[in-house]
Amino acid sequence: RHRAIVYRGSSASETDWGMQRIGARYLHASALGAGIRIALLDSAAPDAHPDLPERIALARDFTGREPAAGLHGTALAGILAAAEDNEIGGSGVAPKAKLLSLAACRDEPGGGAARCWSSSLVRALDAAVAEKARIAVLGWSGPEDALVARALELAAKRGILLVAAVGDAGDERSPAFPASHPAVLGVTAVDREARVFGPAARGSTVDLAAPGVDVVAATPASAETHSLSGGALAAAHVAGAAALLLELAPRVTSDKLRE
Repeated sequence: RHRAIVYRGSSASETDWGMQRIGARYLHASALGAGIRIALLDSAAPDAHPDLPERIALARDFTGREPAAGLHGTALAGILAAAEDNEIGGSGVAPKAKLLSLAACRDEPGGGAARCWSSSLVRALDAAVAEKARIAVLGWSGPEDALVARALELAAKRGILLVAAVGDAGDERSPAFPASHPAVLGVTAVDREARVFGPAARGSTVDLAAPGVDVVAATPASAETHSLSGGALAAAHVAGAAALLLELAPRVTSDKLRE
């Protein structure tokens, strides 16, 4: 069930090999994601980051804690919409898209996994609907939650394409939520040679695969970048590609876009 999105074109650079692999560079002649609103439900992305100039159209924090930029959210924001050719890390797949940074999670101290709450996730999904997002990147995974599942269903009915990683647990015994939800497009990660990321989950929740191994990504620390791996990075590539398609066909439904 792993269908890798791979473009067999020119050799990929160190900083944006993933974008080149999916053919985004070639599509940039026709589309840059201009006007497409992408909701990022994760830790917060900094609205003043030099690699995200005027990309954050809205920044809201639903965690009930002091707002703070997170490594995970910043990395996904960079993959989605980092500025082109500014000599800071790589370029975003949809560099003219407008991001809605809806912080529903907080990075744990010391670089551990982020913590999310059902209430903050639901409120962030409600905000994505209210702010007319066309795509939502769900940068978290965990146990199934009935309240969040209902919010996902409502967001999908309102025409939002929901994209999430299937998780990096390495098997299919416990499918990661929300990728396991029928309304969500489940994505796994592949490397430069289209090999599935070793720890990635397998099974029926995988709808497709995209670059997500050793990806150069932005960090909250201004111009610094890190090389990261994981399904969420692949999900961001898919969401960026969807934004390019939406610019070309803005009236397409989310179901058709998913196909």
